[in-house]
Amino acid sequence: MVKSATDKPADSGGTVESTTDKPTGSDDNAEDLPEPAEDMGSSGSNQLAEDLEAFLPFEEGELIIELPEGWEEDEINDDTIKQYSYTESFGASVFLVKYNVPGGIKDARSLAKHFMDEFNEKDNYTKFYSLTDINIGSFKGARLDGELIFDEDLKETLVHIYFQKNNNIYEISTSCDAEDEEAKDILESFFESVEIR
Repeated sequence: MVKSATDKPADSGGTVESTTDKPTGSDDNAEDLPEPAEDMGSSGSNQLAEDLEAFLPFEEGELIIELPEGWEEDEINDDTIKQYSYTESFGASVFLVKYNVPGGIKDARSLAKHFMDEFNEKDNYTKFYSLTDINIGSFKGARLDGELIFDEDLKETLVHIYFQKNNNIYEISTSCDAEDEEAKDILESFFESVEIR
């Protein structure tokens, strides 16, 4: 599990949130999945997208990331998203974005709580059930755990981690089949061993 700065989850505030319009884990059966909720989209709300005004582009050298063994950065034609994949397991990928943070958000934990509340209140598919203070790389951050629920038999596990460097707030997110314990272990190992500074 991700190194936790506290032994117990922080208060979840009753509702939950998530991220925005970025890709999630791969799924061979994606074309068979139901359409996402009209008011929220598959990974973020329209209102949330307006609030954040999309992601900010990464600048050269703003983050130094040393990937664990077996991981590599994927080539993406988008300077606002970084994707990292485990070379020996299809579907084990994580995504990194930098937010244009809306007013009133003071730190990474505040942004995590904001998302948790937004998604739990408005999204019929995405539900986050815990908000925990953690360490990721060299930074203190906040972790959301939840599920993307299509039906009783089709669920994905979601993890969104938020951390702050200088005045920027970043999110690392991933998803995998809720029954895929191997993928969960691979992703947890990534969170524990990735070096970010």
